[in-house]
Amino acid sequence: MNQKILVGLTEMQDGLTRLFEQEGIPFKKAELAGKTKREQFATIVLNSPLRENRLKNLLAFANAGGTVLATPDCSSQLLLGIKFEYKSINPVFPSGKFFQGAGTLWLNQNIAVFQGNKPGQPLEKKIGKGTLIVLPFDPNRAVLEHDYERRAFFSEKACPAEFASKTGKATVRAIVRNCLISLFESRDIPLVQFWYYPKKHSSVFCFHVDLDFIDRDTTTSIELFNSLAFEPVWFLNIKAAENVENQRIIELVLRQKFVGQHGFEHNYWDDQTRAFCNVIEGDKKLKEFGINPKAFSAPNGVWGSGIAKAVGKNKYLFEIAFSLDNDNLPFYPIVNKQKATTLFIPVHPVGIALLKQLDFNEEDLGKYFASVIDRNEKANIPIMLYSHPFKEIGRFPKVIEKILDTVKSKNIWVTNYFEFAKWWKQRMQSSFSAELSDDRLMVKSNAPKDACFRIVMHGKEFFTDTMQGQINLLELNQGKKLFSGFLYDTVEKASPFGKKHRAKHIAGTILASVKRHKKNLSQKRLR
Repeated sequence: MNQKILVGLTEMQDGLTRLFEQEGIPFKKAELAGKTKREQFATIVLNSPLRENRLKNLLAFANAGGTVLATPDCSSQLLLGIKFEYKSINPVFPSGKFFQGAGTLWLNQNIAVFQGNKPGQPLEKKIGKGTLIVLPFDPNRAVLEHDYERRAFFSEKACPAEFASKTGKATVRAIVRNCLISLFESRDIPLVQFWYYPKKHSSVFCFHVDLDFIDRDTTTSIELFNSLAFEPVWFLNIKAAENVENQRIIELVLRQKFVGQHGFEHNYWDDQTRAFCNVIEGDKKLKEFGINPKAFSAPNGVWGSGIAKAVGKNKYLFEIAFSLDNDNLPFYPIVNKQKATTLFIPVHPVGIALLKQLDFNEEDLGKYFASVIDRNEKANIPIMLYSHPFKEIGRFPKVIEKILDTVKSKNIWVTNYFEFAKWWKQRMQSSFSAELSDDRLMVKSNAPKDACFRIVMHGKEFFTDTMQGQINLLELNQGKKLFSGFLYDTVEKASPFGKKHRAKHIAGTILASVKRHKKNLSQKRLR
């Protein structure tokens, strides 16, 4: 019997299935109703309590040389003597082999600290001839996190703060993947993934512009992107468009190739009915401008169930925000226990405006975005950047030029959100199966054009565009060593506003007060 390259889940949970869909690793429910041979699964995930018969079959699978990945609460069913204590530790900074290619771990749940282990580290144990790894957290709960808070993002000059999920979902995903790689490796089984990007690219780059305020900087920004032969997606806020005196600027925006909506009002609410209505009204008004929007950018980056329902009702291709998740692979959110119909694309939260508040000059801005690009590319995370025209894009053209020059110089797919969303939907609709016989993989797939597999074994990654038939593992091109570094992406404390920014703010407040005073005096004289 050939060895299947397949992961079994004892329960099909929404968060875990999302994680495996993102990773492109084949999975199905492990029924464990009868004897389960090692060849049926490469690894089984124990993510739910088991009744006696199913537990007995899982134990037999592990004792015979199978491997198991377990959550803390379920682990003691499989192996007695696992001692841990739940503690409130947040964040956990990356260290050890399970954090390779991962950033700081933020969790909105207590973490299991295993006896003899550093806090935040998974526990690895032998169980018969097999191996057990116990995660220090519940990955399903982590992935489904909806709550958000302000988070400080790392920079050598100063650390800006912006909304982010209370759980670092990309880090959770990386830790789970590293555990799977380790478990597969212990059985000398290659981990095979449907790769994230076409043509063996290491990452993808997209850029969008949020039009919260529209003035001549908008025209300058459009001219800049035209000169660079790059087409971002422009997200138009309706109230901003309605309040523009020079309608020629709006006409120029509407002539851009990619235009989506940025809400009727530029605001966010806890009341999800208001959030829903804001999207519906924005869609209606944008259609009056002659645009049929198929994408939505959440004002202030704040996502909610009201937005998800509205974009689903309007059959949008995708929505973008960063409060639900940032710097991670796309997914379909869970709303009221149902998978949403519109793809969510996480973006990097920090734009030029935030960095200006910390007195970043042109050189500082260029270095910040270069570091984000470098970090995300190394970890194969999408590079989704944004900014605004008003006092940002058009006034820092060299920053935009440097961003584009940097991504074009690397093995990064430079595209737009629409093309990436279409690719990801195709990837999600595709599937594959793989079996191992000696040093040969037999694969079947219905993969889209330009898709490829990543094969991880012996600490290296190999890529192949053979999506059907037989793959001789000994004949693969020379592999590349897996990225073993850590991502210093977030920190505990944000930096205060810069001195120049504070001075400008005070001067602006005084000037506004003087203007109001003069206006009041003028009105009194008229009386």
